[in-house]
Amino acid sequence: MSEDFKKLYAERKERLDRAALLKEPDRVPVIGNFGDFTAAYGGISSYEFMFDYEKASRAAIKTSVDFGFDTGAGLSRLGALPFTLAFLREYDGLAPIWVNGPVHDILGVRYARFPGRELSEESPFQFIGEEYMAVDEYDELIEDPLGFIAEKLLPRSCRSLEEPGSIKAMVALFKWGIESQKSADAGARLGDELRRLGFPGFSSGFSYAPLDFIGAYMR
Repeated sequence: MSEDFKKLYAERKERLDRAALLKEPDRVPVIGNFGDFTAAYGGISSYEFMFDYEKASRAAIKTSVDFGFDTGAGLSRLGALPFTLAFLREYDGLAPIWVNGPVHDILGVRYARFPGRELSEESPFQFIGEEYMAVDEYDELIEDPLGFIAEKLLPRSCRSLEEPGSIKAMVALFKWGIESQKSADAGARLGDELRRLGFPGFSSGFSYAPLDFIGAYMR
């Protein structure tokens, strides 16, 4: 890391840290969350941004450097909260929080459409509302939310998991684990390069409104 990038990194990290601690920073920090603009600006399609880690990383680096916000851009993915909750009870260390294009190819996610698959290569992904939980199943969800999500919601919302315990489902889970590691490795390489260019990482927690979760993933 050059001295100029070290200085930028320190300034940005201080700005982010002060804001997170509810202290007054030198200015309001700007998070580099560009979405599919990263693909357009980087000269690649939404399909390439969602499915090709190397092209997506190059586009993210270009966009980050050219705009110079306080954090860098990231890879393309969408929320996978049902998967997070399904794993949370017994295997919280494995609980995934994102789904990307290659994972969609493996699992056959029904609650979203992806560029280059159900959509054109230039279209960003879309959430699709469907009924994966019947009205008379609310009591079952309330009684055991994590169990219902793992045993009922996932098989209904992923084509490859329709028959839990089947060879097809087990192979899909195995492939999913391999692809998740590839995605994590690509994200780590991108993060290392962005730090070298003066962009600190930015950790955060998240919460989800219950009705938003039901509307996005269940009904």
